[in-house]
Amino acid sequence: NESLLVDSGWDLSVGNLKGQLTSDILLENLYLRNSDRSIVFFCETGDLNLDFTQIASGNWALSRLSLDNMLVTLKEDESASDYSIEFIEQLSRNGLRVKEFSVNRSSILIKDGLTEKLYSFDLAALLQSDDNMLSMTIESGTFQDFQTGTEVSVYSGEARMGATIVKANAMVGTINGYQVMLTGSTSINQEKNVSLQIAVNHLFLEDFPSLRLVDLLSTEMVNVELELESDETSAYVE
Repeated sequence: NESLLVDSGWDLSVGNLKGQLTSDILLENLYLRNSDRSIVFFCETGDLNLDFTQIASGNWALSRLSLDNMLVTLKEDESASDYSIEFIEQLSRNGLRVKEFSVNRSSILIKDGLTEKLYSFDLAALLQSDDNMLSMTIESGTFQDFQTGTEVSVYSGEARMGATIVKANAMVGTINGYQVMLTGSTSINQEKNVSLQIAVNHLFLEDFPSLRLVDLLSTEMVNVELELESDETSAYVE
């Protein structure tokens, strides 16, 4: 709904739209930008299919939404970045639901002055509204940090997004081959509050020879649980 986005300080444009309401609708060159252009979503192609059974009951619903070759650009500057997404709450109030939601062959580009960092990701999930937030029940997901070579795979779990916060519940997957479960939250406004619980299973200490952990702990493998709390001024790890 374009008026919803405009009221929240965002603008939406679609280069081309093909299809019929009763069948697949093809989107080309889709742009979504906030007012200061610190967040820009660009999608080369996408397709959607309306869920008329849910629409008839007053909800905004799709049977399928697939986005291909999407680029999310985040611009940072000297001031604290604020990536608030106010329209998320309004979408959830309208009962947004997508039975099959997928993002394929997509990237995130973070710009900080002349410095750029690039990440890739894919996602398949069920998307639905939940208490002024959008909830994703994840079927599969991947994320790669090209700067560090870190590779993340997610097999199951729930992610919830509000206007100023992102939450994760029992996200199960791997980080560079290590089995990990993540629960926690992080703000996406200027406060930058983070609260995470991370469990890493079957961590092979031989992978860290410089620390001599095998000798210190007299074991070759451990399970690790971490709790992280941080804000703009301090951080705490247990």
